[in-house]
Amino acid sequence: MHMTLTKLAGVIALPLMMISGAAAAGYPEKPIRIIVPYPPGGGADVMARLVGQKLGEAWGQPVVVDNKPGADTQIGSELVAKAPPDGYTLGIVTPTLAINKYLYTKANYDIKDLRPVALIASSPIFVLVNNEVPATTLPDFIALAQRNPGKFNYAGSSSISFIAGESFKKVMGIDAKHIPYKGSAPAVAAVAGGEVQYALDTVLVGKPLVEAGKLRALAITARQRHPLAPDVPTALEATGKEFEFGTWYGFVAPAAVPDDIVAKFNQEVVRILAMPDIKKRLESLGGFPMPGTPQDFADRIRDDLARYGAIIKSTNLTAIN
Repeated sequence: MHMTLTKLAGVIALPLMMISGAAAAGYPEKPIRIIVPYPPGGGADVMARLVGQKLGEAWGQPVVVDNKPGADTQIGSELVAKAPPDGYTLGIVTPTLAINKYLYTKANYDIKDLRPVALIASSPIFVLVNNEVPATTLPDFIALAQRNPGKFNYAGSSSISFIAGESFKKVMGIDAKHIPYKGSAPAVAAVAGGEVQYALDTVLVGKPLVEAGKLRALAITARQRHPLAPDVPTALEATGKEFEFGTWYGFVAPAAVPDDIVAKFNQEVVRILAMPDIKKRLESLGGFPMPGTPQDFADRIRDDLARYGAIIKSTNLTAIN
């Protein structure tokens, strides 16, 4: 890795907002484009469309969701970073943004090229297995994998699922191979279809297939059980080993976007997240609203840089390029 954690933490510090009102006075005056660096159907795509619809209704302008998957979110994030900083092109990011800082040392953009605008929601992660795996509990699954080293594969849909998957292997003492997919929806579908044996992916994406009987959720990687899956134990309850991972979703913009546009967009997202129908919809999907300021979002990314940097170092993962 080429930068220290201290230096990395500094690249996302936000200045105090000086809201002039000039740039945002007539904003928005044309359609807004939200770039999602994942395929349709995953958590980031769902969040973009859910909040984007409400933004369009409030502002009287179309909000177009544009899926640009590839290169572990780098293609879509680079498009946002290099877009005109006028508030008409934003993107959705997840913890993958922080993780990729370490995994891809030759990316065509940097975290400092993206400005945190608004957090949307969080979702904990399930340990999901296909129905052909002869294990109905997490301890049974771990014991089965330990008896068959190197015979199990897990589906990864982004850097966060990869880091969670590699950490799971280390903490639980198993040997399995990572199989990459372009997004959560195809990764979880691959588990349900028997292409791979398991995945660590969000409640938001995994819950429908669990309810349909196409997957089994053996554990949730959170401190507490999820209200939508009260029978699914936490990884700590199931194994006695601490293992907590989750994901979040948030809007970013090109770094030079004006402060007052950032403030206006953030305030509207916070208002939308407080709507009863949006709160109900997020809860039904297994997500939790995360209203906050742009600085709250910057702090979250900074914390993730420190956390995932330490995990990558401890698991001896090396930069991809």
